[in-house]
Parts: sequence; structure tokens; C-alpha cells
Amino acid sequence: EELRRYDLSSGQWDVWHRAGVVNEPMWLSPERLLATSADIEGRRWIMIAGLPTALGAPDTLLSGEGHTGWAPFTRTRGGALIANKWGSRAQVARIELAADGASISPLIDDAFFAALSPDDRWLAFHIGASVLVAPYPALDRRETIVRDGAEPQWLSPTELVYWVQGGSFYRATIDPTTGGLAGPPQLWYQDSRFSDTPGHSYSLTPEGALVYVREPEQAPAAYLRVIPNWVEQMKEAVDAANR
Repeated sequence: EELRRYDLSSGQWDVWHRAGVVNEPMWLSPERLLATSADIEGRRWIMIAGLPTALGAPDTLLSGEGHTGWAPFTRTRGGALIANKWGSRAQVARIELAADGASISPLIDDAFFAALSPDDRWLAFHIGASVLVAPYPALDRRETIVRDGAEPQWLSPTELVYWVQGGSFYRATIDPTTGGLAGPPQLWYQDSRFSDTPGHSYSLTPEGALVYVREPEQAPAAYLRVIPNWVEQMKEAVDAANR
């Protein structure tokens, strides 16, 4: 797999990193990029960071055993990463970055798609088919937002986005006191061609727009041709060819 950097103004792109598996990248600054990659056969993963335009190799911040690594998605206001680990056992952790590397502090087991609210007060995550919210950093209680949603992301400190099967996106208003729902979630956007991709299937821009992969349009068939006794005809043709 390749991690590419695209110039949206010109359409030009280059490859920054190649590996057997490349997890979701994150911009640490307008120039510095972070990503985790893994060697499936060697069962080793590394977390790297660096300037995509630099000639030298990126810095290795963390490494470990396994066929997947950590996939950071949101950051605390202090700069720590909230990351997910895939594989046989999912886990959410806090990763502190330092000049000489990084350290990992586990937060929640068996959870996916953890996202920290912009004010650092709430952590949304996905367990089973449910989206939940817990106070951060205490994580001492959980509020169920929806039982059939996926991949929560924060639109604002009190507004959560998630999607359900069929390409329907919902916005849920979160009570800033309890972390629970402040009212019924509202349908925000729907696209039957929305594609559920590996890892995070969509992103929110700083302006609050959706970015996702859209499946190609499926053209319906104009007609259906039925050939009676087709199997028998093929058997006779095969027998004739083998004589």
C-alpha cells in the first residue's frame, strides 16, 4: 500500500511511504505528517512522522509486534493522540508524542473509531453496533447515543455525526452536562452510493462538510435474456467436444 500526498490545486501527487499495510495518516501540522504502517509477513509495525517533502527518511516514533499498528484520528488540545488499534483485539489508547519517541496509555478495550470532542470533554467510540459517549479523561460512565450507528465524529463540542447502513448520516446533539442525547438524532445527509471502506469511511472538513468514497453508478439492465435448458445444452456440447 502507498501513502500519497496530493496537491489539490494542481492534481500532482507523490508517494511518501510504502508498506504492506498503511493505516490512516494524520497531519500534525501543515507540513508534518504522521502514519502507522505494518509488515504483514514480518508481523512488525512502526509509527512514523516527518515532512513529506523531505529527502530523508521519516522519524520512527513507535514500533511493535503485530500485523496492524495504531491508527490515530483525533488529538487532545495538548497534542496527545487518541488512537485505535485494529486486529484480533481492538483497543483505544492515548499516545503522548515526545522529541525522542512516544508512549502509549490504554483507555478502552474492544472499542473502535474513538473520537475526542473539540473541547476535550467527551470521547465518542463504537462498540459492537452501538455508538457511545464517555466523559474524558475519567471514562467512568457511558451514554448510548445509538444502537445501530457507526464511526462517530464530532462536528462541534456538542454535535456528533454517525452513519447507518444505507448511506444515511445523522447529527446528534449531546447534552453538555451528561454526555447523553439532548434530543432525537436528525437525518443530515443520505447517499445510497456511499461506500463503507476499511477504517474510517468518511471525514469532516473544518467547515463541516462530508468527504467520502462514492461507489460508481450502477446502470440497470435493459433486458433479461432467458435460454431454456441452457445447462443441458452445455452438457451436450461438452460431451460432443470430448468424443
